[in-house]
Amino acid sequence: MPKQLQDEIFQISLKEKNYYFPRGLGAGLGRTFRYLEDDIRKHLIALTSEHVALAIGVGYGLGLVFTSSSLSEGFHDYIKRIAKENGEITRGLGMGLGQNYPLLNETLQREILKLTEMDPRLEFGFAYQLSLLFTSLTKEYQNFIFNRVEMNTEFAYGSGWGFGVVYTYLEQQIQHRLLDLTKNVVRFAIGLGSGLGNHIQYLTKEIEEELFLNIEKNEGFAIGVGFRIGRSLTFLGQELQVRVWSIMRTNYMFSVGLGWGLGFIFPYLNESLQNEILEYIQKESGLATGFSWGLGFMSAYLSKELIMSQNHPFAFGFGLGLGSLFKYLPQDFQTESWGR
Repeated sequence: MPKQLQDEIFQISLKEKNYYFPRGLGAGLGRTFRYLEDDIRKHLIALTSEHVALAIGVGYGLGLVFTSSSLSEGFHDYIKRIAKENGEITRGLGMGLGQNYPLLNETLQREILKLTEMDPRLEFGFAYQLSLLFTSLTKEYQNFIFNRVEMNTEFAYGSGWGFGVVYTYLEQQIQHRLLDLTKNVVRFAIGLGSGLGNHIQYLTKEIEEELFLNIEKNEGFAIGVGFRIGRSLTFLGQELQVRVWSIMRTNYMFSVGLGWGLGFIFPYLNESLQNEILEYIQKESGLATGFSWGLGFMSAYLSKELIMSQNHPFAFGFGLGLGSLFKYLPQDFQTESWGR
């Protein structure tokens, strides 16, 4: 492919508002990464520091081939090194490993479990992908998921998120078991709420009402639902948006989650909605905390102007999000953060 065309595709990917195009592009390039020329590899890795979806896609593609017997030990080390420097590549790598996990022999499975336990984002991606596959897994692997949810908090979070995405396709007995887990495992509750909120506009009225009823009973679930609704707010109908803003005023944890999700997508919103959100966070401390938390998670992808504020809840939330991905930040960014 001519270099000019390659550059054009990369630029389209970075400008594309649809999350799935850059993610798909990244996955395809990740799977064929070892065959790419060095300059294309370097360019691609540089771009992953600017675009979350592209980074997750690259990680996912790399995860799909990570266990291939044809990969050298040196290339394994190379993948680990670039993942260590980018949290979203790490998350995607875990997803790729989860996709292949049920097909691997016991030796490789033990190696993957040992690897995922070393990094929470790797664990999240691994659990998320495994739970997406739940209905196609044997009882052995289904039980493995449920057992690990109760032993590992980050696995619980990722698993809950994956289950939430496929919730409507699960048997009612499994749905009830998942809801029971949310009562005792907070991270699973946040994850399940996030996954369910992912497609709230497509839920039946009955499940939608059940979802909103549960956010009044379970704080973790409320945060998760709020988070995912925040990330997809622009795709919701006007009636549902009005309901969301109304709940935000009366449910603090939902408000935190909503702000968290809005912080993630803030740079991609139109100016009118950005201004509306900025007005809200001056009045609602929960929304401000969550919003700044989301910006903190996205700090490596944001301009400095977006992440400066004197608002106390804002500062706390931003610090919380920033701390969650601190080890993945460039050295100069880490040094600057200490100065704050």
